[in-house]
Amino acid sequence: MDTDNNKKKEDKIIDKVAIATGNADTVSRYGSANGEHIVAYKGIDNETGQIYSKGLKQISESRVHPDYKKSNIKQQSGYSAEVKSAAKKNAEKYINGDTKSRASRTDDISMQSDGKGNTIGGINDQLYDIAEIDNNGMYVDGTASQLKFVGGTAEQCAQKLISAKYDKYRDANVPMEIPSDFYNDVISYYENEIGKINNSIEKAENKGNHELADKLRRRLDKIVKTKNNLRKSNVSNKEALFAREHPRLSTAADMAKISHRAGLEAAKYGAAIGGTISATRNIIALMQGNKNIQEALCDTTVDTGKSALLGYGTGFAGSLVKAGMQKSTLGTLRQLSRTSLPSLVVTVTLELGTSIHRYAKGEIDSVQFLEEIGEKGAGLLASGLMATIGQIAIPIPVVGSVIGGMVGYTISSLFYRSSLQALQEAKEAERHYQIIKAECEEARSTMLKYQAELQRLFEAHLSELKDQLYTCFACMSNSVNTNNMDDFATAANNLGILFGKTLQFSNMQEFDVFMKSDEKLML
Repeated sequence: MDTDNNKKKEDKIIDKVAIATGNADTVSRYGSANGEHIVAYKGIDNETGQIYSKGLKQISESRVHPDYKKSNIKQQSGYSAEVKSAAKKNAEKYINGDTKSRASRTDDISMQSDGKGNTIGGINDQLYDIAEIDNNGMYVDGTASQLKFVGGTAEQCAQKLISAKYDKYRDANVPMEIPSDFYNDVISYYENEIGKINNSIEKAENKGNHELADKLRRRLDKIVKTKNNLRKSNVSNKEALFAREHPRLSTAADMAKISHRAGLEAAKYGAAIGGTISATRNIIALMQGNKNIQEALCDTTVDTGKSALLGYGTGFAGSLVKAGMQKSTLGTLRQLSRTSLPSLVVTVTLELGTSIHRYAKGEIDSVQFLEEIGEKGAGLLASGLMATIGQIAIPIPVVGSVIGGMVGYTISSLFYRSSLQALQEAKEAERHYQIIKAECEEARSTMLKYQAELQRLFEAHLSELKDQLYTCFACMSNSVNTNNMDDFATAANNLGILFGKTLQFSNMQEFDVFMKSDEKLML
């Protein structure tokens, strides 16, 4: 029974690893999109090292004159709109996999030609507020526009846009982006005005008042041109004002929207991956007779639903983790953000949270808790590396990382369990080790006693041997001085006997006989 339960738990974890690694691409794209909003808030991109002229945080700290608070905030909200607009455009580029260009405020673009005889870029550009640049920082033709977040209402905005103040934009045929919540009403306002002016021109012509008709035509031309140059911004007037006064909350709201989209997309992958795995297992169980058709279908449906929920959570939270790591001040975290780690962090957190919950409820003891978090931590984190390797080996989106992640988790889990088993066996052998250690200590003590006795005997023998050696050497010395070779030979023979060796001859007579014989000299 325990084996079956362990197998089910392992299968569930492998499913989660598959879903997490399968959603690595989704987490990466939406995470990078979220990262653009972090940059927009801070005004600095830690990933590239670029410092922007203004971020939402700096704009919110701009000075406001007490007597002109409303107008000051309205004006500053226009800058907030520029920052948010660029961030939103770049976020969509990341989501769609477009890395050829990026949107930027013209204040952050080096001065260059717009291809129409005008300059673009530099601080306080006279015609453009926002444009796209390629990876070399060069302006992309036809992408520049002017943002006009003017007026407190759509009608006020429409009226301001056709004033003489904005003639330079019309003359240069510059696209003008206006608040998304004003756009439709402004277009309707201009269409009504165009209808009225056409009627007035017809009446003036009928009355022969050509001067009035020409004046009305000039106004009509201005309205038509303004209308044709209007673009709907991706930022509303309310959003711009909110970003000016509450930049952090505004950024959080934008990131939450992107994370929700990431969750929805990840849920689809989660359902597909988890459902496929569950269906395979249930088909096998059905064929083996372990389940009937109703049980197999029910379990597959439930598993698919759970996988979709897990996918949503992985996509939502993973995209936030990815953004934080990608724009971190720490280079190591920025490097790790390019792997499947952000999505796996969510899975690891969920799995460790489950173990903590079980431990708190008393379902497992402290040893089992440590064993669980050790296996889960090792397995889930190792699967991140294998997912990366799998994606390289199998360059098919999702498939390579899923297979790599599952293999990584399985291998690391097997290794962990083997290591754990070895540790447990070592603990089991601890008692035997202590017994053997005690026996070794006893043997060592006895050995030291024998060693001491042997040393005593050796020293006594050495003292006696020393005296005999001295006698032999003294005799040999005297025999040399007196030229008595027989005494020398006798002393040398006695010396050999001390070391267990008898010499071949003991006097000169024996030596002379040896020299005349054919015997060999024995050393």
